[in-house]
Amino acid sequence: MIEETKIISLWESIGATVNLVGSLKTWLLTTNQDIDLHIYTDELKISESFSVIERLAENMAITHIEYGNGINTEEECIEWHVLYKRADNSLWKLDMIHIRRGSEYDGYFEKVAERINKRITQEEREAILRLKYEMPENEKTMGG
Repeated sequence: MIEETKIISLWESIGATVNLVGSLKTWLLTTNQDIDLHIYTDELKISESFSVIERLAENMAITHIEYGNGINTEEECIEWHVLYKRADNSLWKLDMIHIRRGSEYDGYFEKVAERINKRITQEEREAILRLKYEMPENEKTMGG
């Protein structure tokens, strides 16, 4: 889906750095089909963020877009939540958090994923995945 949408190059076109975070980054993605990206720029410009999403929306597989303005919050971010319908009709959620470089959360979740990947054993990963797969569909877990 990342390649199909060209999402990384779209963000890079405004000078952003894009990092994969969350369950896909830690190889703990199960049935909750979502991809989490943290996008960093020196400044948070709403117009630039919207320009990326405008180009992304030209992809006919994008079926829904949500926007959240958190610029004046502790998180210093702009949130984008996008639904993408793949050719096999599966629906994926793309969560993009556009963050100001140097803010309090700059790199925080990337470091968490790195620590998990360094320390988790294959046995622990399999146990987590098994629990996530066994979770009833009507219940949610953090990170899917």
